[in-house]
Amino acid sequence: MFLDLSTNILCAQHTMTQTAAATQRANDVDKGWAWLVLVAVYSGIFLLSTSILMCGVIFFALLTYYGKNAAMTSVIGSLNSGLMNLLGPLVSIVMDTYSCRTSMLIGAILVTSSYVASAFVQNIDLLIFIFGVLGGTGNALVSVPLAVVLAYYFDKRKKFIIALSQAVIGLAMFVASPLTFFLLDRYALKGMFLMTAGIKAQLCVIALLCRPNSRELQLQNDRKRGRKKDNKITGCNSKGFVCFDLSLLLNTPFLLYLCSTTAWNFMLSVCLMHLPNFMLTKGKSDVDVTFIMTIFGICNTSGRFILAISFVTDKLDSLIIHICCLGVSGALTISYPLYASMDGAEFALVVIAGTFTGGSNSLMTPITLDFVGEDRISDAHGLEYFFCGLGFIAGPPVAVAGAYLLRRQKCRQEDNIDDATELSEQQQHLFIPGHVKRNDFKEV
Repeated sequence: MFLDLSTNILCAQHTMTQTAAATQRANDVDKGWAWLVLVAVYSGIFLLSTSILMCGVIFFALLTYYGKNAAMTSVIGSLNSGLMNLLGPLVSIVMDTYSCRTSMLIGAILVTSSYVASAFVQNIDLLIFIFGVLGGTGNALVSVPLAVVLAYYFDKRKKFIIALSQAVIGLAMFVASPLTFFLLDRYALKGMFLMTAGIKAQLCVIALLCRPNSRELQLQNDRKRGRKKDNKITGCNSKGFVCFDLSLLLNTPFLLYLCSTTAWNFMLSVCLMHLPNFMLTKGKSDVDVTFIMTIFGICNTSGRFILAISFVTDKLDSLIIHICCLGVSGALTISYPLYASMDGAEFALVVIAGTFTGGSNSLMTPITLDFVGEDRISDAHGLEYFFCGLGFIAGPPVAVAGAYLLRRQKCRQEDNIDDATELSEQQQHLFIPGHVKRNDFKEV
């Protein structure tokens, strides 16, 4: 009797605790814990974006340290940045099956470990796997939940808060280049990896703060009930995992839009990865590189905000604006060799590329809603991340291969140089900055 009474009291206390926790989490929307989550998410976006944008400067440091060709070296940065988008569908499944916090915590541990391990790797092939694949996977598991958490915690101010997060990415563009140069000069390549690992470790704290609230828990319960119902009908056991819906690829307009995201991220990845090294090969200083990447960040942030604010009234056709943005940036990028010798050509390129690619990023959600509606927005964003990743991964290696073939053909036509001399000349003039010595980054 006394045992039953004690059990009932414990059950009642447990129920009251659960009820109180549920009530507290329900009150976290637009107030309370939501503001702490807002600070945590903005901090996470800033830290993650800064480390990803550092890859452009890290690229030529890896060139000088390992002495490999630019095509192989560029794969490291392109994987680290591109997998963040390429694994979007997989991350969507992890979030739906577990939670945003779980995905972020796993990703933070993975990406921090990849930076620590990279400091002790002497083989570039192993670095491609550790820093490129493992680091890129960790970036993916962190980046996608950061945006989704804000949607769960805010309702009244949701559009403004999500638009404001775009400015955080622009701020990271200002910080990435000077921070990388400082760490390389002060601690060399290996020390830079360890210092960045310490910065990345803060993502674990940020992940723990982004606890599931009532809205996220309700969606998870609805998915579980839906899976149980489907299992009873089909006689199958899904073992608790959510399946990703690929039927969106049958939507032809949406599929064409996905192809356009691949194209613009191809161009954007080439600019972010190779522009710093390109300027250094032309005799520019570290200060010049920092300055031009700062201009890129200002223009990119401005483009994001201008178009985000413009579509508050819903009076503009987002798809038409998207086509115009990509048309202008694509035309000026393709024609860059025609005006590359002019003074300030690099500045013109980064202004156009930064402004119009930033605008296209702000248009992704309005265009997606027009194509698929609100009920399938999660799966649609997963596919968009995947197609963006295709462009990001393919861009840097393809650009290097194209530059090599063009230079090889030009050398044969003008001087009839053999292949060995061509490769030597290309490495000297295209890939290794003249003022950077190969041993500059070897001592920690």
